[in-house]
Amino acid sequence: MVKTLRIVGNKKSGKTALIEAISREFNRRDLSVAALKTTSHDHEFDRPDTDTWRYRKAGCNSAVLVSPGEFVCHAGGVTEEDRKRIYDVLYRKIDLLILEGTGELDAPMIECIGSDGESCYAGDPSLLAVVAGATLIPGIKNFRRDNITELAQFIIDKLDIIKTGT
Repeated sequence: MVKTLRIVGNKKSGKTALIEAISREFNRRDLSVAALKTTSHDHEFDRPDTDTWRYRKAGCNSAVLVSPGEFVCHAGGVTEEDRKRIYDVLYRKIDLLILEGTGELDAPMIECIGSDGESCYAGDPSLLAVVAGATLIPGIKNFRRDNITELAQFIIDKLDIIKTGT
């Protein structure tokens, strides 16, 4: 299975910005990255009146849109186990999968701590480090938001990431 890292934290704590920064640094090092965002509520991902939307409204369980460079799959009724099998296929050539939020994959995590200074995960054995403006949790690695180079190396070392040869 692909090396996976969860980025967790309260709303507006900087999770998305951190994922962007880690992704840029991994790309600079010629390592491939994918991001997976989970949400706790349902969304309408397909746009009304598109062909794929119409297929699903007509009764198709899934509709896939394929272009020369990428594809999008709209599928309903997919179980958690189905999604995990799909992830294994989608991310098999990725060096690091970054999951924003707690999600459904058990993986080590880094917590973003916002201006409120509150940690939700202190003491969690999956917590590898925190990213914040100041050292907040004794006994755990703390990184400043502007120290992405050191954070990326920490992730590579902790997860034993090696280039997959995408």
